[in-house]
Amino acid sequence: MSGALPATALSGMDFCKTCVETIDCSYDRVECSGMAPGVGELIVEEPLLITVAGKSLATLMCTPGDEISLALGYLLTEGMIGSVSDVGAVVLCREESGNVVRVTPCGGCDLLSRLDGHRTVFSSCGICGREAIRSVLSSLRPFTKQKGRLSPRAIFELGEFMNVEQQYFRRTGGTHAAVLAQIERGKS
Repeated sequence: MSGALPATALSGMDFCKTCVETIDCSYDRVECSGMAPGVGELIVEEPLLITVAGKSLATLMCTPGDEISLALGYLLTEGMIGSVSDVGAVVLCREESGNVVRVTPCGGCDLLSRLDGHRTVFSSCGICGREAIRSVLSSLRPFTKQKGRLSPRAIFELGEFMNVEQQYFRRTGGTHAAVLAQIERGKS
């Protein structure tokens, strides 16, 4: 697999620094006085095919730039991998027919045996995705709860970090992100 990224190289890698393509759009917005014209930006999304050991698994819509993270997160939430150690290599192929993330299992790891015949892919947020979120949560191991608390200052700083990193959300209102914080002993 030419250009494949070994799974050991994934730890600590920052996939999220890619330029996102946007397009200008005109729209009508509702105001108290009625409809008013508006102008804004939309983020361009593309289909992404995820394959495991050469077998097509799922096609998702995604914002170009974080394809490897999306594919590995999908495999984790679907229960196909327990950690990145189940992955031997992963590569993003930009092909004429579309973008493909090709995942090769590590030696001795049969990811395809963990694949059931029918897969439903949800792309939603808020109330409409509630059942899908419950389903995902029921299959994941909980984080080890650490003793300690985040200070109000740390929570504020995490919020500021998210605001800085989510430049496209500020511009379009159409992207999502999450942050995972770890409390270091003696710090908050």
